Amino acid sequence: MPGAFSVSIDQGQLNRLTTLTQGLGKDANLALSRAINRTLGTKAGGMRVDIFQEIKRTHNLTKSFIYKQKGKEAQKTFYIEKATTHRPTGKISTKGANIPIIYYSNQRGVRKRYAKKIYVTVKKMAGRQRLQHAFIPALPSGHRGVFVRKYPNAKGAKGRVIKELYSSRMPDTLINKDTDAMTRVMTKAQARMDKNLAHEVDYILLKRG
Repeated sequence: MPGAFSVSIDQGQLNRLTTLTQGLGKDANLALSRAINRTLGTKAGGMRVDIFQEIKRTHNLTKSFIYKQKGKEAQKTFYIEKATTHRPTGKISTKGANIPIIYYSNQRGVRKRYAKKIYVTVKKMAGRQRLQHAFIPALPSGHRGVFVRKYPNAKGAKGRVIKELYSSRMPDTLINKDTDAMTRVMTKAQARMDKNLAHEVDYILLKRG
């Protein structure tokens, strides 16, 4: 099953910001919901971009793949649950199944000719590695992936059984204990929220004259 990682901006976290919305009356939730949605990234910028940058910083994946995964279970990576004036809370989720190794390799993309040697770079800090016994079979379905023999020393039909190679899921790149990815994302999110809420409050007060 695809994994998922979620970050929520809820009413409890917003309690410290209530002083900014004092005096807005019925428009308080309007300011909150707009600020939350801008912070999550329903439009340009926001946490969606911050999370993308964290994944791109550490892992050798293309921008198009990070935003729209392909492979065994193709799907969007980011799902945003928008805030409304009736429910001024929001959530951004990062989802994904295990990523086929081919998307980390020199064999990814569409091209007329493919390299004979298969090299893979998963984490940028780990560098490039050559997969000695891996290959890309011509499957009837047209699916392309990096495979190895499941039972390399077996004879006959069993020796012809192959399996595709996968790496970790997209959410795993964020909750890895070896990085401070989520700390950086949340620090930026708090600063974004403060700025966005102040902007929305000023906008409402300006309209009132």
